[in-house]
Amino acid sequence: MRGLHSLDFSLMESEYDCDYEKVFGDLSQLRHLTLRKPSSIYLTQVQPRSQLAAISLAVPSWPHLRTASIAFKLCDDTPLSPITALANALALSPSLRTFSTIVPSMWTTSIATISSNPSLQRICLSSAGPSYVSGSSNPIPNTGLFMTEARRHPHLAELIVAGTQVLRCRAKTLPSSPVPGSGPSSSLPSSASPSTSCPPSSTAAVAHAPKLRIDTTACSSSSHRRSHSHSSSNAINPAWMAPASASASGSMSAKERKKANRRSARF
Repeated sequence: MRGLHSLDFSLMESEYDCDYEKVFGDLSQLRHLTLRKPSSIYLTQVQPRSQLAAISLAVPSWPHLRTASIAFKLCDDTPLSPITALANALALSPSLRTFSTIVPSMWTTSIATISSNPSLQRICLSSAGPSYVSGSSNPIPNTGLFMTEARRHPHLAELIVAGTQVLRCRAKTLPSSPVPGSGPSSSLPSSASPSTSCPPSSTAAVAHAPKLRIDTTACSSSSHRRSHSHSSSNAINPAWMAPASASASGSMSAKERKKANRRSARF
């Protein structure tokens, strides 16, 4: 195992005891390291913690280590945790160029500690799950608690930009609704609205319907004659008042004379 260049190790809970410090310490030619944690394994268990502690002690004996990938979130950064010990060991690895892990949900100092390695060139953050591939980087949004805090660390931010595809989330502004009484739409008449417009069939029928013409001159002349006769019968002319009464009395006296002559002739 001394000539092994790549190690892909999964944390496990086993019934058998193993001297992990000796096994990992003999990998002096190791160049690529990948650590995985199944969903059924927790970092509070005894054997996974001892395995991480053994790897942390073996990292200084790997002078050719160039890439380190941790396929789970680094969430435990307490001083006595094995994650903190592993981060301190990777920060002192002389040949480390690339560090890859899954982007944490919250801020953790472990990644910031690893970024202090002067030989480190890039940090690859990924949002991948169980299908995590060592050294890969899926696009991640620039939001979240970790990414927000990482902007405050210039060197860490430069390493993340060098190895991670970061998506910039832009805000979308919805068009504002028009204010009633403002704009050109409010000046339109109510008949121009689509709800009151006639359908095409009724509009065509109205367009081809025959037009009826009304002779207004005849109506106006007849009405003028009626109004003139009515006004002449009811009008009072002072100049004709005395002669009209006189002729009426004269005609009435002549009729009376004729009637009297007829009566006298009968008798």
